[in-house]
Amino acid sequence: MKKFIFIIIMFFSLSSCGFSPIYSNQSEINFNLKINKIYGDPMMNKITRSQIKRYENISTEKMIFINIKTNYSKDILSKNKKGEVTNYLIKMEIEFQKTDDENQIYIFREEIKTANMSNKFDFKNYENTIINNFVNSQFEKFILKISS
Repeated sequence: MKKFIFIIIMFFSLSSCGFSPIYSNQSEINFNLKINKIYGDPMMNKITRSQIKRYENISTEKMIFINIKTNYSKDILSKNKKGEVTNYLIKMEIEFQKTDDENQIYIFREEIKTANMSNKFDFKNYENTIINNFVNSQFEKFILKISS
């Protein structure tokens, strides 16, 4: 019985706290994105282009032109006694530059330390997943910044 009362009290207190989801205004996007230039890492550029396609054909008069620069590097952190790589440091960076009157630049960086895998195919798939997740999350952050 105490649990039931606690749940009811929590429900009523949380339902009126003013919570609104972060991505709730995504349906209210009132701009159209166009790429002027994109250069850097080909894999990151491909993912970024596919993300921007969702915002290219929105029927609105406000156009936002952007330049995109991506960078990806994989550095060796450590090797074992045989000289085989055991750990990597993966660095990723994506820079969005709005080419309008304000000429704002948004830079997103991330570093990940990862252990090497014996199966090179699995490691390459893991690397691609890391890149994909980074680009998707940073692009969503960019959209949130320019839409607010």
